[in-house]
Amino acid sequence: LHRVYRQYIGPVKDSRTVYVGFGLFFTGVGLIITSIAIFLWSTTIQPGQEFKYILREFAVFTGASGIPTLLLGTTVLLPVSRRIDFISSGGVALCLIAAVRFTQVYWEKWFLNNNSSIVVGLYALGAIIVVATAGTALSGYYVERTSRELAQQQLEANAEAEQERATEDDVSEAEVRRDIETAMEGAEINWGGVERDDTRGITLTAEKMSLP
Repeated sequence: LHRVYRQYIGPVKDSRTVYVGFGLFFTGVGLIITSIAIFLWSTTIQPGQEFKYILREFAVFTGASGIPTLLLGTTVLLPVSRRIDFISSGGVALCLIAAVRFTQVYWEKWFLNNNSSIVVGLYALGAIIVVATAGTALSGYYVERTSRELAQQQLEANAEAEQERATEDDVSEAEVRRDIETAMEGAEINWGGVERDDTRGITLTAEKMSLP
């Protein structure tokens, strides 16, 4: 789980966040798959049988519980403020209350005493909270990840510029050294530091002198 988290989200700051987040996420996925399977099963039963409505009731309950649980897991996994997680948990709690209430009134009391309006309204409120917090977490994570990538690209660009500048300095020094050596090859310098000129010379002759 830690390897998957680092690969798709980022560095692990708290192992509890990883385990809780993935636990909620996969629980939500399991509930949704169970809901779909039970609903498909209910379609094979003849209308009018009570077992058909029991299956439909359980399918709605698992599906209505799985979707907000999955979104809560996503919110927990993303590196956002814990306050966002608490708000999302409150939305999930409202959804679960609405789902439990649904099992109490469906299907015989569904249209009595505004039960349907209460269940739908309560679930809608919880769903809005869960979706809003999940969207906030996703957008915040996207902005943070984009900023981190841009900063990394800027650092790489600066490093490349520094390397090119250093290469240019090395080339300039090599060119200066080569020019000096070329100039030195065209002129011979004696030990006194004076340029030697072979075009003219001084010849001294010694004449024999007699002393009285």
